[in-house]
Amino acid sequence: MTSIKFVNKILCYIPFVWVICFFTMVLIGILRLNKIPIYGIDPDPYALSIDWINIIMMISLAISLFSIPANFILTLALAFQKVKFTIGEKIALTLPILSIGIFFVCKYLLSNLFEWVLD
Repeated sequence: MTSIKFVNKILCYIPFVWVICFFTMVLIGILRLNKIPIYGIDPDPYALSIDWINIIMMISLAISLFSIPANFILTLALAFQKVKFTIGEKIALTLPILSIGIFFVCKYLLSNLFEWVLD
C-alpha cells in the first residue's frame, strides 16, 4: 500500500514541473529583455538560449497527459480502500488541480506570454 501511495505522490508533482518551467522561462525572458515578453515582437525563447528548459517543460507536459488521469484513478482507489492521507499527501494531491488551473489561466488570460513561451 505504501508503494502505491508513493507512486501516487510522485505523479502529483509531474504537472507542477511544467508550471515551474513555464514561469522560469518567463522570469528569464523578463530579466534578459527587461520587460514582459510578447509573442511576435520579442525574440523567441530559443534566441535566449533557454531551449533546454523548454525541452523539460514539453516532456513534463507530455507525461502529465498520462500522469493526471493515473493520479486520479490511484487516488480514487486509495480513497475507496479508506487509506488515510497525511497532510503532505493531501497537499500533493492538490498540485495537479492547481497545475491544470494555472495552465488554463496562462493559456487564456496570458495568451501572448503563453504563445511566446511555447513558440
